[in-house]
Amino acid sequence: MTSAGQQPAVHSLMRLQEYGGMVVLQPYGEAGPQGQSLACDLQTGKLMFADNVDKMQAEFTTIYGIMGIAKLHTGSVLIAVTGARKVATLRGHHVYQVTDTKMYGKHHLNSRDDDKLMELIEDACDPGIFGQQFFYSYGTDITLTTQRFTAVQEDPAAAQKPQWARADKRFFWNKHLTQPLIDAGVLDSFVLPMMLGSIGELRPLQFQTPDKHYGASISLIARRSTQRIGTRHWRRGADSQGYVANFVESEQVVVLEDKQGNLTTSSFVQVRGSIPLLWSQIPNIKYKPPTRIAPPSASHPAFDHHFKQLLETYQDVVAVNLVNQHGSEGILAKAFQEEAQRFGESSRGLRLVAFDFHKQCGASNYKNLSRLWDSLKEDFERHGFYQSGSLPGDNKRQRGVVRVNCIDCLDRTNVVQGLLGRKHLEYVLDRAGLLDATDILALPNTFPQACFYQHATVPCIVCVLKLSFW
Repeated sequence: MTSAGQQPAVHSLMRLQEYGGMVVLQPYGEAGPQGQSLACDLQTGKLMFADNVDKMQAEFTTIYGIMGIAKLHTGSVLIAVTGARKVATLRGHHVYQVTDTKMYGKHHLNSRDDDKLMELIEDACDPGIFGQQFFYSYGTDITLTTQRFTAVQEDPAAAQKPQWARADKRFFWNKHLTQPLIDAGVLDSFVLPMMLGSIGELRPLQFQTPDKHYGASISLIARRSTQRIGTRHWRRGADSQGYVANFVESEQVVVLEDKQGNLTTSSFVQVRGSIPLLWSQIPNIKYKPPTRIAPPSASHPAFDHHFKQLLETYQDVVAVNLVNQHGSEGILAKAFQEEAQRFGESSRGLRLVAFDFHKQCGASNYKNLSRLWDSLKEDFERHGFYQSGSLPGDNKRQRGVVRVNCIDCLDRTNVVQGLLGRKHLEYVLDRAGLLDATDILALPNTFPQACFYQHATVPCIVCVLKLSFW
């Protein structure tokens, strides 16, 4: 067991053995069994430490974590991670994507209702069906941005908490499934928080000029909110609590390493989400379903809740609205503008920027994004970004966020967030003395060999973030 005051590690390898309706999980390592084994009675839902489990029978399954335990009408089922692949390294720890899962205990259920629930849970957790974008790490909390994780580490009380207790609940996707383990009180090392979204990295990269040389990596993390989930069209706008459809927190992490091995880590956070009004687009046979908007008075509470939550989390918000300023999208744009104006009469910290993407850029005229950048540059520099290490200007904090939306929060949003991600990279390289961030062509001209830009303005790296909107 973990000594007092020491944060318990999450078990990364276990052997699972079934004994009738009982499942025994034995933590394992290179030196053999590690720590106490856990016994789960799936018929009663009881969890207990299993003593005297020195050697497993020949028939055991190697698992890499517990996704959770679901309590049904006539028993419980345990979902185990039976396959995972390393996709990135974050804060010195490996990040894994779930590639295979298995459900245990389903043969002991004897209810049609349980059969239906079990099928839904199994499909949701199966990477071959709906569970293909679950990620986790044993050593660091990937639900937290680099800046928030650093703040936790600097707080002695928070740093001693187990990973699940300090996770951002907005992105803790298996929170409900792990609740039986959490409620037990002494099983923290068996609780493995998972986020849904996307994580990718470019590594290794080299940034070199005649007098400077840095190795580098760039990681992109997209954390999808657990609130107001649903498929495109069927989920639009906000609910009464201010949670919006398609809300994603995106973080770009740039790590530079000089010849002496000194590291600089920089993080830039953006968010996206549906227009925070009460509106819908119920699918029909038309290419563009009709847009229905609730009366303004009905949207007031949802709009206020949404932006108060963002301001509390990120301190300052610049909302970039990319929808058309005419037609059905124009109706939404006008309603968004009016709500933002009303909100600003009693609250500070929100600025709305309207940019008709289709009118300004069409299908490929992305050079006009410079107009949007001109209107955002001051906010970008005022918000800043997180940076720690040995470069000039290090030990900085990000003090605001850009919130981007279109209708689906996909294509147009991707382009603009890619632009801001590129600007973050340019500012980091400028501080390292590798280029001039004020020169729009400095990056492709200085580092043409990097090959992660397909256009002078739109970074191809954003394609790593293949977000799935169910």
